[in-house]
Amino acid sequence: MIFMLMASKQSGQKLRLNTGNCLISSFYRKPNSPVAHWAAVEESFSFAKEDNKHCIILGYFNYDTLRYPTGKIFDLANKLNLQQLIASPTRITPYSSSLLDLCLVSCPDHIVSSNVLDAGLSDHCPIEIEICREKPHDHAYSRTIWNYESMDIENINRFYNNFNWNQLYVEKDVLPNVLVNNISNIISKGIDLYVPHKKTTVRPQDSPWMNGYIRRIIRKRNRLHKKAERSNLPEDWAKFRNQRYHVTAEVRRVKTEF
Repeated sequence: MIFMLMASKQSGQKLRLNTGNCLISSFYRKPNSPVAHWAAVEESFSFAKEDNKHCIILGYFNYDTLRYPTGKIFDLANKLNLQQLIASPTRITPYSSSLLDLCLVSCPDHIVSSNVLDAGLSDHCPIEIEICREKPHDHAYSRTIWNYESMDIENINRFYNNFNWNQLYVEKDVLPNVLVNNISNIISKGIDLYVPHKKTTVRPQDSPWMNGYIRRIIRKRNRLHKKAERSNLPEDWAKFRNQRYHVTAEVRRVKTEF
């Protein structure tokens, strides 16, 4: 993931890294700001670090770290345990080169690279950082699908009618929550016995048109392909090609019907 900043206004965005939340914020400091301004900067950065495990601050600091390699900005970075990544000039004129755009990070291990890009027609260069972040994976999970239209009404009614509901009230001081749970368990048992159901696996990363039927014919195609590779017989290759054409046609069909 690439973030670029021309350092003209302030903004912030949270990003989820593998090790916790990361606040990515831009920062702008006006030219000739008073020295007292650094106290407000420190307070702002401290709040950002307190609420987030990681912090990345990019911006136009208007502080030439090439000319002043020590000073307020470095004291601030050391105090908050921030590391400055940009080393090349970001403002280049025929007469001078200045490093005014900085990148302060609390998580240098998550930074793949940091660069100063070509300024183009401007005399001010944008800065760029690349963050190492794995794409989050949505894990598959299973759920139960109940077919209430095919419910065995006769047997489920018999089950509930024959059950001795009075036994749930044997204990005199039974708690209401316990009683409700016991009744719910009996109702659920009857549903489980007499309502047809099946478990299915939900894969969030799958295409929305993907279903169990398409998966089955794809698996069959793959099995035929392995068999044809092992035997190398013409008839096995013919079966594989026929199944491959069938899969292609069915995928097209379900896509149009979705």
